Amino acid sequence: MKKGMAILLAVLMLSALCVPAMAASDINEDEQRVLDAVSVVVTSEEGAEMSLYESDVNQAKNFLMRDEIDLDKATADEIIENIEECFAIVEKAGLETEKLTDMAEADRKALLAAANEAGAPVGVTVAYDAARNKVDFTYDGAVIASVDPVIKFTGADYSMLFVVMGAAVLAVIAMAVVVKKTARAK
Repeated sequence: MKKGMAILLAVLMLSALCVPAMAASDINEDEQRVLDAVSVVVTSEEGAEMSLYESDVNQAKNFLMRDEIDLDKATADEIIENIEECFAIVEKAGLETEKLTDMAEADRKALLAAANEAGAPVGVTVAYDAARNKVDFTYDGAVIASVDPVIKFTGADYSMLFVVMGAAVLAVIAMAVVVKKTARAK
């Protein structure tokens, strides 16, 4: 009986560490077309290539997976048209541009206007902070994504590893104590 309880407790402790994440709805065909448009690689006449980082595309995918976002064909077509306009503006400005502040002011304003038009059908607004060279995408008053060209090293975090290992060690010790007490009782 005690062995069964010990094993049950160990299984319960390990299963508590494996709580599944709840996901939002999947993306539909029209939302996938928008993601495909965002994932395009633009090539200049000189052969230079430009595309969004995969992390930026993932942020867009996470937004489109929200339950309240469900694009239809007409809305997706409008968004894709404006995304293509954004790429055309960047291509015209020169693909070697890494900061929006390096673009001509007219091109930068046209790019931000086209980006805001692309986000308008789903309620997303785009704002650019020149001092930080950062673009923030807001939805319903909250920042949902940021494009920040600076790579920030935050260091490795092993805390979850230590928690899991500690729980496993405690489970093994508890089982050893139960087995030892059971052996003495016999």
